[in-house]
Amino acid sequence: MSDAGRRPLRILCLSPLFVPLANAEAFVGAKLALALMDRGVEVHTIYDGIFPRSEGMPVDDSPSWARLGGVTEALTEPPDAGRMGRLLKSLRYGASGGWIDLALRRARELHAQKPFDWVLSRSVPRRAHVAGYWCARQLGIRWAVSINDPWEYFFAPEWEGKRPS
Repeated sequence: MSDAGRRPLRILCLSPLFVPLANAEAFVGAKLALALMDRGVEVHTIYDGIFPRSEGMPVDDSPSWARLGGVTEALTEPPDAGRMGRLLKSLRYGASGGWIDLALRRARELHAQKPFDWVLSRSVPRRAHVAGYWCARQLGIRWAVSINDPWEYFFAPEWEGKRPS
């Protein structure tokens, strides 16, 4: 509860990998959202809609995630976003600037309708945390980072030519 118990705590969760994508990170994010909901927290999750629609990406549309249907939304940068716009967003936010910009705009809209108390960013990919930082800063609310595995794929050592003994 927030405001001395008068209303449920509201959390904006930024989790680029999320169900219906069938992958470990997506499942962890979804299970975290469900656990928060079980504790009476109002959670709204924004994820990157490009993943479940990508060819060859596994999808889990099982009833396990049904409760999340009304509190999640996919944001996908349109392919015709324009080079200049992409460049400017990338200069400001780094890689995936288009998705981050969409998340920020949507967060402001949602916050104006019904304010959030916290922003929670889920890893991986790290763009969740870049978006989390900017959302918290622009909305003037607290930010929590959930990093269950801090090593993204590009930090992994080169294994080419090495064989396990």
